[in-house]
Amino acid sequence: MPLQVNLSERNGEHLRRFVNEGLSNVARHAQATQVWLGIAGEDKRINVQIRDNGRGFNANDTVATGHYGLLGLRERARLANGELTIASEPGSGTTLSMTLPAQPENGEHA
Repeated sequence: MPLQVNLSERNGEHLRRFVNEGLSNVARHAQATQVWLGIAGEDKRINVQIRDNGRGFNANDTVATGHYGLLGLRERARLANGELTIASEPGSGTTLSMTLPAQPENGEHA
């Protein structure tokens, strides 16, 4: 069954920029040979996940050297009342996941 969700214009833009920044990070930093993009909707939320098989980094670092774009992604998730999770370890690839409300905001059309 195809995924059908209504997003506010603002949250649609946050997700578009998440995908753009996430894929750019893979190209610039990961040294990956494969990348996966997944989209799922559940319980009035949408989740977009970007996973790679690259070199990874220490996700516990506040700002990993060269990964300042991740701060922007965290801020996007916060502004959209969503969540950003980062799972990565050196040598084990990285998974970025952003979950946002799928319903339009009050007074805004999908």
